[in-house]
Amino acid sequence: MNLADLTLDRWCALDLPTARRVARQAAEATGGRLVAVERSDGDRCPRARIDWQGREFALVPGVSVRPVLEV
Repeated sequence: MNLADLTLDRWCALDLPTARRVARQAAEATGGRLVAVERSDGDRCPRARIDWQGREFALVPGVSVRPVLEV
């Protein structure tokens, strides 16, 4: 799967092995390292955590974000 085509609905439909592969691609594309991909009972979507420069980030496919720093 091409990362550019990854939407939230597609992400939620993936099984864990495929989600791990896709999350690893996303981590490598950003210079990060995949920490974990997990899904708890009742969760709609897998959760992926990526370490980038010592900080953990969540993979949220298909969603635009605007970083905000609150002081």
